[in-house]
Amino acid sequence: MLLLSPCRSRPERSPACPPRRVGAFAVDEETTYPTSAALTPPSRGIQSQPFPPEPGVNMPSSPLTVAPSVSPLPLLPPANTVTTAKISMAAAFAVSQDTVPVPVADRTDPRFVTTPLNADKIESLLCDLNILDQWSHIVHGLRYGFDVGAGTSLPHSFTFQNHSSSELVRICLIVSPTLPLSSRMLTRCLSGSHLHRRLHCGGTRSGVLFPGIRARRVRSSYRFFRTSPLGLVPKPGSDKLRLVQDMSYPRNDPLVQSVNAGINSDDFPTAWGTFDEASRLILSLPPGCRAAVFDISSAYRITPVQPGQQHVLCVYWRGKVYIDRAVCFGLSSSAGVFGAIADMLVAIYKASGYGPMCKWVDDFFVICLPDQDWTEDRFIALTAQLGVPWSIPTTRPLATCQHYIGFNWNLACQSVALPQEKLEGVCSLLTAWRSPGAKFGMCDAAHLHGKLVHISSIFPLIRPFLQSASHFASHFQSHGLICIQLQPS
Repeated sequence: MLLLSPCRSRPERSPACPPRRVGAFAVDEETTYPTSAALTPPSRGIQSQPFPPEPGVNMPSSPLTVAPSVSPLPLLPPANTVTTAKISMAAAFAVSQDTVPVPVADRTDPRFVTTPLNADKIESLLCDLNILDQWSHIVHGLRYGFDVGAGTSLPHSFTFQNHSSSELVRICLIVSPTLPLSSRMLTRCLSGSHLHRRLHCGGTRSGVLFPGIRARRVRSSYRFFRTSPLGLVPKPGSDKLRLVQDMSYPRNDPLVQSVNAGINSDDFPTAWGTFDEASRLILSLPPGCRAAVFDISSAYRITPVQPGQQHVLCVYWRGKVYIDRAVCFGLSSSAGVFGAIADMLVAIYKASGYGPMCKWVDDFFVICLPDQDWTEDRFIALTAQLGVPWSIPTTRPLATCQHYIGFNWNLACQSVALPQEKLEGVCSLLTAWRSPGAKFGMCDAAHLHGKLVHISSIFPLIRPFLQSASHFASHFQSHGLICIQLQPS
């Protein structure tokens, strides 16, 4: 246990562990797809409008539609806008002529915005709380999609092969033999059933992924498109798998730039409830406070991408292309784009009399002061009506000792401690590294460095060694299955 005191140090980031590189092939070499233009926020009260085509883009004849909900149906013009043919008055009577119907939008056009968040209700609540001016850009993003910084200019279409699930498991077992992979997880990886279910059930039914279509149909709307390899990675501390899109592929290729290579993540800032911020918050609290932790389900998948950038976020699976309309794991700007929505939610709660609070991605650490009487249900209900999908099973109810960002925070005695199971896990990991003749790979080195960075928040004696640990982990070669064997000193 550690008594809290102000801390200025910032932990280092753990080096990324790149996946195995696979091949690619290109199709349809034609002209360059132009870069999308920036959008200006609409004025208050404006309803959803069609997404404007970009200059110089060869667009289909049917208009593009933007839907503010999960429904893919296009916006039809009101009846009073139907154009009527001119009437001739050369005689004492008029001869009526047939009206000319307005073309109906193509209901199969994949380019639209979808999110469970209700932009109109959010705008109304922000207006009632008198904070709309600070967050009008979020309302605009929910209606028209967010700019994720992805380059949209493509010389032709690219379709990359996915990372093989069976190969992924083999790499995990060889490079990181200490990684816990259950038999059920192995079966799901090898069969591909988990990936198939995530694409068809978790994506297309919710409207986030457009149902798989052939490449020629994608080109009819976008002209050129690209996919990024899919992969499955284990979620920490469970036997569940996480679907990721490798937006950093290909790596170090002078001819083909990855999606992430063209994104500057510094352009997408967001507030982070770090260890230091949580420490300062608890040290400032009066006696008698309690805390609760709330989690948003599939937070990234409620964050829509503007239609003009969706064609570079496609995935390829079993001969079909799936157009992703939401930010995803693997996109370097996802944390910042969703973080802007989370920042708005924090502002809504504070303006509504809740808090103080801080957040880490989709986890909200909320303090209930002695003079406040709100409940967990009331907290969730405030924004659930706006479409925020709070996770009820992972909600941690109000208590004087609360778990947040991997630590146990005691508000009564103003202290923080590492959970016992985490402490035992780190000790076991260090023991394995010190075993004579043990072999480790680059993923193991990155994993060790990440653990050391995390626990250094309450074990300051580790901090002087973090730089050398980072240097050690970053100097593994990214190709092949490179292992090292430690020799006793």
